Amino acid sequence: MSLNDPLMGLTFRPARPEDKQRMLEITARTWGDDGDYVPEVWDRWLVDPKGEFTVAEFDGVVVALAKLTWQGEGHWWLEGLRVDPERRLKGVGQAMCDYQIELTKKLGGGQVRYMTGIHNDGSHRIAAQAGFRVLARFVERVAEKLDGPVEAEVLTHADLDAVWSIACDLGAASGVYVYGWKAFNLTRERLADHLSQGQVMGVRDHAGSVRAWCLFQVEPDWDRLGFTVLYGTAEGITKLARAMRTLAAANGKGMAEVMTPPHPPVLDALAAAGYHLEVAPEHLQDTGEHGADVLELVLGD
Repeated sequence: MSLNDPLMGLTFRPARPEDKQRMLEITARTWGDDGDYVPEVWDRWLVDPKGEFTVAEFDGVVVALAKLTWQGEGHWWLEGLRVDPERRLKGVGQAMCDYQIELTKKLGGGQVRYMTGIHNDGSHRIAAQAGFRVLARFVERVAEKLDGPVEAEVLTHADLDAVWSIACDLGAASGVYVYGWKAFNLTRERLADHLSQGQVMGVRDHAGSVRAWCLFQVEPDWDRLGFTVLYGTAEGITKLARAMRTLAAANGKGMAEVMTPPHPPVLDALAAAGYHLEVAPEHLQDTGEHGADVLELVLGD
């Protein structure tokens, strides 16, 4: 570093409880008035025994934070990268990303992934400079709640064989799915766990066979019903997507929102169920795609 380097004096260390106030200041306007999830997970991240919840300091003041989370079997997840608004575009985010990559190597290497918005140019620049590649893309569709009976059911472990056999399109999203704003490899074991936790919704045909399924979440503090990983026939997906609109209404939600790989047959099936791109009232001219990219960097030992 030169004496004029804006990163001179930047240091990294594990986060401590007394950093909470600075965290709240940094994350206060991450997404405007929509808040940030980092304050909700702060206490849990502080005591996570694997990976590291890191802060960056400049002249003794916390200016950035990020969490490296272990997902098992050499898989690491980078999340919560936040930079003080007054320090953005000065290389701090890149430095934090580089630090986390080096930390991953020290912890055994493997694959490190993270997810960012399709149009988050700054995050994509950081990823490209660090050597990440886009592994999978997921796009968003929304639909208003729909009153009526919920013509779908929560599937159980007894449906595992049927549900797993339907998931024959794994290569379409590089075998990756998103859930809870994280990406995971879709495996039979993970699917069995979701079934055991009652997180899989499906529809059947007249013979009782599963025709489509998805993962879903009912979050108390969110006014939408979220779901993802749509697999099945076109007719089954349309029926299931429509049922998720009625499930939204049954849970007091205003809308249903799905994140899915951008495959035309699936998007057509969603459209048939009344799903559409979301356009903000203040940006009616913005009719482009919304969603998130999963990025991956493969590291050596």
